[in-house]
Amino acid sequence: MHASGSLVPLLWQKPLDFALLRGTPFNCLVIDPASQPPASTAVEAARQTGFHVISIADAPATVLSDCTWPRVDAGGKDGAASGPTGLPWIETNGWRVRLARAKDATRPVWVRHGGLPEKTALPLTGAAYALAVADAAAHGGAWIVALDSALRQGLAASDPASLSRWRELTAAASFFNLHAGWATMRPQAALGVVSDFAGENEFIATEFLNLLARRQVGYRILTGQHVSQADINGLNALLYAARLAPSRDVLGLFTAFARSGGLSILPASASSIVPSGIVEEQNHAGFNVRGWGQGRIAVAKQDWDDPYTAARDVHMLMSRRRDHLHLFNASSINTYATAGAGGTTALVHLLNYSLRTPAAPVTLAVRNRYRQARLWTLGSSGPAALGMSAEAEWLEMPLPPFSMYAAIELFA
Repeated sequence: MHASGSLVPLLWQKPLDFALLRGTPFNCLVIDPASQPPASTAVEAARQTGFHVISIADAPATVLSDCTWPRVDAGGKDGAASGPTGLPWIETNGWRVRLARAKDATRPVWVRHGGLPEKTALPLTGAAYALAVADAAAHGGAWIVALDSALRQGLAASDPASLSRWRELTAAASFFNLHAGWATMRPQAALGVVSDFAGENEFIATEFLNLLARRQVGYRILTGQHVSQADINGLNALLYAARLAPSRDVLGLFTAFARSGGLSILPASASSIVPSGIVEEQNHAGFNVRGWGQGRIAVAKQDWDDPYTAARDVHMLMSRRRDHLHLFNASSINTYATAGAGGTTALVHLLNYSLRTPAAPVTLAVRNRYRQARLWTLGSSGPAALGMSAEAEWLEMPLPPFSMYAAIELFA
């Protein structure tokens, strides 16, 4: 019997050839009760072969249903859609996985897609399947792998192109299974995002998570009404991601954080309950900012109705001096930076949702000084050493071309 954290799930779909699963990390077959169930003899044969077979309703994990297929959104009339910043719109489940893990760190997180992307011609490429694996796994979750009908039929007929796509998918799953320890690393963060992520607060709070990640802002998710000092240690700013004003206890957390030198960011609904402080002469366009103790309290001037603008304003209020990393020439790439215990190691995941090699060379810059950096890519036999050069307060690393995923390990 496998522990729940070591299960690598795959949806039981017909036809299913157990021989194809041999040598792959998939060890858990998930049955969808809404579909025609497999015969009891087939289930017993799978269990005898060593598979864990479960109903999705009984999964020993937090299952995120109706998730999006990770990609650059091709919904625009003349190509990829983009937001006011000009960046292409990226569909990702990374923030969903991180939020689920923050809410309950004791259970694995499994991602289930709501369907195939409407604009994608089938069959999906092997790289698209590998990206679906990587999008969940890089953020600490696992995709319940589901194959489109054309790929399933092609595998049943031993079609070479279908087998190639399958091998690309399983190679990605094997890579992250080999590096399962990466999921235990803690997010690198300058910002703490505090919210109950529910009710009237859900939309703006989750959009903050999505859009701040798109801006490469490192954040830590803090859920519930009780946030400890350990939760906010090392942070430069706290954001109350909500429409409604905070409770007295939460407000006390934010004022204490500012008093000790931090930046506390509150919604417009909190304007009547925050202490008056000393109003700064140079206010931000989107916030009334006041000194409090050794730090500052910033209250939004208007309700956060536009998530794009709200995320931009929060980032600008923090200033780019608080960024842990910069990524150059990477319009369709998201990053997720984590650190090991003690801070002597770090890891930066890079996910390229366009599935195309960037036209210009990509450079990663980090603030901390590391003595060694090495690059992992899917399909490589091992890590490659990266060159580093110090530029002012940044340590820059030019990256070789990659079309879908890369990870940079850093050692102090």
